[in-house]
Amino acid sequence: MNVDIHSRAHRTLKALSWYSDLSGDGKLPPGAPQPPVLQPDDVPIGAYVNGPTGFSDLVLFTTNGIYVYRSDKWEEAKYRDINRTIAPESKEAVTGFNMLLQDGRNFWLPITGSKSGRFFDAFEVLRFVDRVVADIASFK
Repeated sequence: MNVDIHSRAHRTLKALSWYSDLSGDGKLPPGAPQPPVLQPDDVPIGAYVNGPTGFSDLVLFTTNGIYVYRSDKWEEAKYRDINRTIAPESKEAVTGFNMLLQDGRNFWLPITGSKSGRFFDAFEVLRFVDRVVADIASFK
């Protein structure tokens, strides 16, 4: 697969104040929960910390998918399993968005940051996910 997810993340997510690029060392911020066990071909790209303190709903972006730390465990949605994203109904007080997976499940992606530039952080992450999913689909 020739999808450059690192480049997509760098171009789309780097400006978000609660996003950290992990492509250098691949380590979550100090105090974060233990990262999930990744497959050998799955590399950390970045992390989104939902809020200035604590790691509730921590989001980890990797080359194969998205992980969310909820209720003391990691939940995963692989990019190839995302059927479509569901944009928030309102453009006010946005706290994330749903992704419909191939198996019919909804996967809530919490992105609670305030406006960064012209958009809430959730809309930038939504754009990133949509583009990665489209890139992967074009290589099938």
